[in-house]
Amino acid sequence: MTLKAIWRMRNDPWIDNGLELFEHIVEEIQKQHPRVVQVRWEPEALEITVQNMQRFVELLDDALRQRIAITVFYMAERKGEKRPDLKPFVGFNQQPPAQHPPTYQEAKRRDFLLEVIGLPASQRRGEPKGCVLCGERINSNSKELTLSVYPFVTKIRALSGARSKWSGGGLSGFTPYPIVCPFCYFLGSLVWADDALLYLCDIGGTDGNAVILLPAPLASNLMRLREVKASYRPEYGERRTNVRFKRKLRREGQPEGEREVQDGPYSLLLAFLERVMDEIAERDEVTDLFTEVQRRVSEGWLILSIPQGRLKNITTHNLILDEPTLRLLAKLVEQGNLPYAHCISEIWVTDEKGKRLQDLIPDLHEQMAKAILVDDFDLFAKTFVPKPRRQLRFPFAIESIVENLITLWRWSNMDAQTLEIVKKAGRALARIAASKKQPVLLYALERVRSSSDLLEVLKEGVHRLIGLEAEEMRYISLDALEQLTELLHQITDARQFADLKNTLIIFAGIAYAKDTMTESRQTLTGGEA
Repeated sequence: MTLKAIWRMRNDPWIDNGLELFEHIVEEIQKQHPRVVQVRWEPEALEITVQNMQRFVELLDDALRQRIAITVFYMAERKGEKRPDLKPFVGFNQQPPAQHPPTYQEAKRRDFLLEVIGLPASQRRGEPKGCVLCGERINSNSKELTLSVYPFVTKIRALSGARSKWSGGGLSGFTPYPIVCPFCYFLGSLVWADDALLYLCDIGGTDGNAVILLPAPLASNLMRLREVKASYRPEYGERRTNVRFKRKLRREGQPEGEREVQDGPYSLLLAFLERVMDEIAERDEVTDLFTEVQRRVSEGWLILSIPQGRLKNITTHNLILDEPTLRLLAKLVEQGNLPYAHCISEIWVTDEKGKRLQDLIPDLHEQMAKAILVDDFDLFAKTFVPKPRRQLRFPFAIESIVENLITLWRWSNMDAQTLEIVKKAGRALARIAASKKQPVLLYALERVRSSSDLLEVLKEGVHRLIGLEAEEMRYISLDALEQLTELLHQITDARQFADLKNTLIIFAGIAYAKDTMTESRQTLTGGEA
């Protein structure tokens, strides 16, 4: 008997990703067994025609078994023996196998698939109660919605009440024990096995959090979601993450190597985006990378933070990448500058004695990555402000990469001469602060809110020149400080002033860090570096 079914989008990013994955699996089956099943894409649904139900369920069961073994499990070694174990990001990783969704139970999966796919339409008409996710009427075959199927269900009162809805502010409440149809239950459970899901585990240690990222394009279109996910599907599936980045070669003979992202969701997404764009540019030899990026990279992302312990109070939010941000990333990639791999990942923090402060580095990287992704130039600048008893460290080549980033981000349509004045003035302030070993002058930059505030900082900087040796004065551009003072009297636009101030902070912070690094090297070598 032939069965034809239409599976519609739910306008829910979690369930819709499950629907796209289901179609992807069915499409692979169709390629090898066209007489068993056919699938047809539509913008808001997929149509499946099953010619041989028993055979199709067998093939689907086998396809799921193979996929789950790779995407949901990793090989853990205990007492010298290797065995498969659930990755920490999986919502049911702390539950006994008998409580896993039937999609992940070998003994139950085939019967469950028959129930989901083979249920005749006439039997779906039951009591006049609807699925909380799709609104369809359901009967005795209904399933209770749990976290292992839909991670936004948490046992907190804040989420009890109205039917779940996605809105501009995120997700709003559920009834205490929501009921869903078998189709939504299956699609929700399937998402954990999606190889297009990005994940990072062990944030804050093995008892910390995991994050997962799912594409959520603004256009509610299944074909758009399909095109986006077809552009990548990571090749990696280790325990901790499936996103890696390539280090920039700093010297001849240095191994290129790949490293896992370790910091957090924003670093994860930035590293992923720049790598995908780089692969698109190299593989396809496109003439207009930004246009290709708009077509093949999702502008919307769903970010979930999942505790790895037994208490699964999951938090989530949406991130929308606006057009200027995607354009900036595409331009950087075209120039061969990957902001995370070549810049952010190469910056670290030490104490005053040069000891690496490993616990502080992830937050630093996350702030920088977030600043780029959400177009927050002010946040980016703050990461370069010196902190008490902490020092930034990086390869000196980073300076040119940061300058290029700043130019494209905020100065591409502004006067290059003005940028040069700001850069020299920042270096001058840094040298004054370093010569006095008092970075308080740079701390004051972070508190600047107006032109008059900044003029006071410049005035204080000039005052601190008193008593400096002639050799130290050689490296301080008084002309730049004077020119910046004149420039500040001319600026009336608030956005222009903010960009100038933040650019000054970045150049001053980089120059100060370079001065302290040079001084540390001289101290270690006992003389001139």
